[in-house]
Amino acid sequence: MREYIKEGNMIVYGRNSIEEALDEGLALKDITIAKGKEEKFEGIMRKAREQGVLVKFAPYAQIERDAKTAKHMGIMAELELPPNIIDDPHAEHDWSAYDRLLALDGITDTGNLGAIVRSALLLGVDAIVLPNDSSARITPATIKASAGAIYRQKVIYLNSLNRFLLEVKEHGFFSYALVGHDAAPITSMNFDGKVCLVIGSEREGIRKSVRNNCDEQVSIPTTGKLDSFNASVASAIAMWEVYRSHK
Repeated sequence: MREYIKEGNMIVYGRNSIEEALDEGLALKDITIAKGKEEKFEGIMRKAREQGVLVKFAPYAQIERDAKTAKHMGIMAELELPPNIIDDPHAEHDWSAYDRLLALDGITDTGNLGAIVRSALLLGVDAIVLPNDSSARITPATIKASAGAIYRQKVIYLNSLNRFLLEVKEHGFFSYALVGHDAAPITSMNFDGKVCLVIGSEREGIRKSVRNNCDEQVSIPTTGKLDSFNASVASAIAMWEVYRSHK
């Protein structure tokens, strides 16, 4: 998926990316097509007008400047991100207003992120927190995998997970790092009070510095026949344990 963030909106470019966004009924602000390429994108223009999406035309060179790439194929669009997606590293957050948080460290697959967002909404997570570096961004693929949950689940991008963990601890949170088999089973925990779950990638896990800033390490009991769960599955199981405990 080709995209980048511009003033809170996502710029997508290329035929496939924009057709996917239209087919998913995403909130496109507008579509810009290179002058002289109208015939090439007749199908996209028809879908856009059926959905009430503004279609504009601009010189090829202007699209290249706005898309920040030469691989735009003569078409780009601006996708409106919902207000619950906070992608501002300078934004201030009142962590005392939350009870259940999920921090993701090293989750780079957009499909995994979308599935995690869907589970988080279903299992009562107030906000998902990700570091700006080495994290999946919100893309049409993420939105699709979330089954629309991305428009209702708060997602916050931050500069530092370590700083975040120290801040939430001051607001009464107890943080749990989900690790391998050499830790207390998550099923034995009593998740009283404010809880922050920390999940890492299935390949690298949670970074050591982040683990060290967590209050406790927990694991999901398994047969041990494979190394680990998929990150989205592990997240769902951990969130369910917290949800079950609170219920």
